[in-house]
Amino acid sequence: MNDRNFLLPAVEEICDYAVEGVYHNGGFEIPNTVVTVGDYAFYKAHNTNFIKFQETSKVTTMGSFAFAYIQNLGTEAPFVLPVSVTTLGEYCFGYCQNLSNFDMSKSSVVSIPAFLFKGSTNLHEVTLPATVKTIEAYAFFECDNFNNIYFLGDTLEKIGTAAFQGCQNLHEIDVPEGVTAIENDTFSGCQNLNVIKLPDSLTTIGDNAFEDCQNIHEMEIPPNVTYMSNTTFNGVDPEKLENVDTSKNAYAQTKVKKALPKKNSKWTIGKLKYKITKAHATKGTVMVVGAKDKKQKTLTIPSTVNINGYAFKVTSIGSKAFYNNKKLKKVTIGSNVTAIGKKAFQNCKKLKTITVKSQKVKSVKSNAFKNIHKKAKIKLPKMSKKKFNKYKKKFMKKGQATTVKITK
Repeated sequence: MNDRNFLLPAVEEICDYAVEGVYHNGGFEIPNTVVTVGDYAFYKAHNTNFIKFQETSKVTTMGSFAFAYIQNLGTEAPFVLPVSVTTLGEYCFGYCQNLSNFDMSKSSVVSIPAFLFKGSTNLHEVTLPATVKTIEAYAFFECDNFNNIYFLGDTLEKIGTAAFQGCQNLHEIDVPEGVTAIENDTFSGCQNLNVIKLPDSLTTIGDNAFEDCQNIHEMEIPPNVTYMSNTTFNGVDPEKLENVDTSKNAYAQTKVKKALPKKNSKWTIGKLKYKITKAHATKGTVMVVGAKDKKQKTLTIPSTVNINGYAFKVTSIGSKAFYNNKKLKKVTIGSNVTAIGKKAFQNCKKLKTITVKSQKVKSVKSNAFKNIHKKAKIKLPKMSKKKFNKYKKKFMKKGQATTVKITK
């Protein structure tokens, strides 16, 4: 022992508040007899530069605020958790503003408790042991210079609310398989978060989970996600959301609002191709211009379609949209369609059933149904006899055979 390395007595427990507020220009060595480090044991131990554990340490528990507010901790040597440690208390290393290197990789910690490193503004990197199952709320809250976190095992099940909120220099996160939820505010304010890898086990992404994450370069929403908040990406530039891949999750496509599609731009969504006829965040419209391919036997033209997170009304079917689709047998026309273009279904020789949901059709252009099946039925919505007879005329003599029936 030297003046700077103070060896504590050979006891089993360092009691609550035991060394609180002590002034010691150096560090403390914890003997291998100690099993428990109590709450606030080294709280605000001024000028303490390091904590050292003897070989074969038996420490299993470190209490709440045990090493909190030690401003110089870690400036002389990294803090290394012994293998024996299984339990850490809340705020155990909170506000240790010069703690930069922290090694817990060989410990047996099961849970990263709430506020464990809160306000430790110079913490750079942490590797979690293979035993960790949960990261609780606010565990790394406001660790401004936190760069990377690594997971050694695949045991993690939970990342709590705002666990990494305000970690402005966190660059990459690879969430292990087994985690089912990204809770509210988990990565809120992580302005430099570039690469986000999410597991297939994920089902939920909460409120403001990635709020103000302005530098997303790579992210894919897994196929099993069934809930995303409308505020998940609050404050994120829509251009950055172009880097969020929603191709494997149709639900996510309705939640991730990317750049508003431009007028006349063309999009393939599901089995159909669309053209933007009015670009508007809430009042946008599209025209169906064709099928993704001509192998489809059944097609449904929806009332609305989601493009880049915006709902567009499907208001028209373009000229020759399904021209010569020889395998097409059945079509349903959505409730917002107001116009059907020239030759829209011409030469769809197997097309036998056309169900019109819309009561708004104002025009059906010439030869829209030319050379469809001779025994086809065009089924219109139910309405009064007077309205039906008037509506029926819009669909008559559009190139179809006289044997094609128009019913309701």
